[in-house]
Amino acid sequence: MRKLTGQERQLLQLISSAGGSVCPGVDVQIPREGHRSLRRMERAGLLRVEETDDGPRFHLSDLGNQEAEHG
Repeated sequence: MRKLTGQERQLLQLISSAGGSVCPGVDVQIPREGHRSLRRMERAGLLRVEETDDGPRFHLSDLGNQEAEHG
């Protein structure tokens, strides 16, 4: 697995502290580059996405949870 950027690590911590999932624009405000990072982390298996009426909700996967807890 590739090394996470500082922004990706911050996003994982944000999602972890929010109970394991966030819906950008509803739960938190995330800049455009942050949305790109979320999609990259989804492709890397750190997050899974649930499509909701409010937009995508990002959930930590088991791998993402481990990364958020232990770095």
